[in-house]
Amino acid sequence: MPPRVLIASHLFPSKTRPNSAPWLAEQAGALAGAGVTVEALCCSPFESGGEQILRPGSGAIRVHYRSTSAGVLNGTRAGLALSALRYNGRALAFLARRRRDFDLIHAHFGFPDGYVAVRVGAEMGLPVIVTLHGSDVTRALAREGAAGARIRATIARATHVVCVSEALADRARTLLPASTPVSVIPNGYDDVVFRLRPTGVVSGAGAQSLTAVERDHGYLFVGALREVKNIRTLVESYRKRPELHSLPLTIVGDGPLGSEIAGLARHMPAGARVTLLGELDRQAVANAMRRARALVLPSSEEGYGVVAAEALACGTPVVASSVGGLPEILAGEAAGILVEPGDVTALEDALVQIASWPHSPAAVASASGALNWRDRVAEIIALYERVLNDAQRGGEQR
Repeated sequence: MPPRVLIASHLFPSKTRPNSAPWLAEQAGALAGAGVTVEALCCSPFESGGEQILRPGSGAIRVHYRSTSAGVLNGTRAGLALSALRYNGRALAFLARRRRDFDLIHAHFGFPDGYVAVRVGAEMGLPVIVTLHGSDVTRALAREGAAGARIRATIARATHVVCVSEALADRARTLLPASTPVSVIPNGYDDVVFRLRPTGVVSGAGAQSLTAVERDHGYLFVGALREVKNIRTLVESYRKRPELHSLPLTIVGDGPLGSEIAGLARHMPAGARVTLLGELDRQAVANAMRRARALVLPSSEEGYGVVAAEALACGTPVVASSVGGLPEILAGEAAGILVEPGDVTALEDALVQIASWPHSPAAVASASGALNWRDRVAEIIALYERVLNDAQRGGEQR
């Protein structure tokens, strides 16, 4: 009998936030398409309640939304603590009614999701898998003081911990007891949406060579406009290197630095060559990638960096910092250029070089080390089965 899984995450697409962790919905959809019974519980300060059926990829998922809002305290340290407490209550109330419908909980992100799921799972007698994605390790697990110690001690009680890259797993292992089972299962990508340009569709004279096609989005950034993504550095580099202005700079995403980045673009000589598109849906992101000369991801931290995998699947090379899972994704020489994080000169030189990248879109796509979700979920299902078999044997021994 296929496992029955409850996915718990404070990030999940919804009517109010359709672009919230779409890759997580894609994973859940691929699991459902592979025969796993999947439902999701999204407890978040930004949701108000209700249910929704999502149909990402090949499967349908019922998502239950619950509010954990801390009111005026939202965004503060006290608000995070109160929201986590409410998350715990919402999850307990949900499982009090539905406990018999699930075999295990799969929580995404260490805090608040893994922290709550481990506690609730222990109370409900359910095994818990916690997947760590990046900042939950570098910020939550690594946090100093009593709060950090509580988070680490709780995550260490998970039935199994998954990290989305080898680099993230190395860091997690330094923070968790040696007895904590930690494995690596990278994220996948939706190859129905993120793929090479359909045969016969061209964007200029000839569709086979990157240098022969006019890629009218030029250098493309896709992601949250936050400090860790170094979007300011990218815009400043574009401003000060005139040789980059032969290609436009296109920015997809939103975030705390949105107004500042728009202001920088308005007041630079080449500002007319910089376009901010805001948040786009998945198909629009894929279209933007296929129209770009290169994706640029100069982050100082990345857990995995799935946007790079998506760009390569579209045949678009990548310039990225050598952090997190990005070296694992840019596996072949044709995939693009890795630079040391914070090396601005190396970033600028890579942008100059990538403008005339000599590889075809097919060669770029073939150089990716990433797998699509249909292939990747086989590893997740194998882990589910191993965890449940171990739990059954433990129960028989008792």
